[in-house]
Amino acid sequence: MEEQDSNFLRHEPCESCGSSDAKAVYDDGHTYCFACLKHEHGDGSTPKQEDRQVERSDGFVSGIAQALSKRGLSKETCNLWGYEVGTYKGAPVQIANYRDDTGEIVFQKVRFANKDFLGIGNMAKAGLYGKHLWKDGGKMVTVVEGEVDALSLSQAQANKWAVVSVPNGAQGASKAIRRNIDWLEKFETIVFMFDNDNNSITVAQSKYENTTNICLVGRENDPEFFSSFLEMQKEKQEHSRKSRKDPSQEN
Repeated sequence: MEEQDSNFLRHEPCESCGSSDAKAVYDDGHTYCFACLKHEHGDGSTPKQEDRQVERSDGFVSGIAQALSKRGLSKETCNLWGYEVGTYKGAPVQIANYRDDTGEIVFQKVRFANKDFLGIGNMAKAGLYGKHLWKDGGKMVTVVEGEVDALSLSQAQANKWAVVSVPNGAQGASKAIRRNIDWLEKFETIVFMFDNDNNSITVAQSKYENTTNICLVGRENDPEFFSSFLEMQKEKQEHSRKSRKDPSQEN
């Protein structure tokens, strides 16, 4: 189903299971039966076994990774990031799988066609989307506002440079960054790239004792976010200085 980007046309009887109206027909020619789960591409072929949606038993929504043509995202990128398409209660959805450091899924953000979202699992364990893909530390990491933004930037960089996104948009970015600040500071440069309502781009940069470069892109109307990150770093540096003076203060 590059079919996630296609439009529903009508329901028809399913010749495979006999349902009177469970087969959905889409404008690119592909069909999907919500009763027997049979799926056919627009050319009449059926998906390979590894491309079929498999039901899960852990409460999470099952899906498959495939190219998203309207977004310009390749199947390889979606597969790397675990960004999938599937169905939730009969509705087509896109699924962002959040994993812990061991690679286990701990949270899902499920996106519906009307852009509504549903969260499944424990967001507190979610961390930054895509964090599990990258080694600890390196030249640069970029933090973006949404999952698709992360995939797009990663693909533009041949999926070789570290990119992550916050789990609940810019409004919750400070909390997500605070929980992951130790991991972020292992990189030489941290770039925050968030939306800018005025469509103008500014860059704020600062250097610290730990030689980490922090760049802020596109948030000129939200100085509180950048300030909160600077405050986090100052607190860590002050704690580090006190710990060096008094080893008993170390945790």
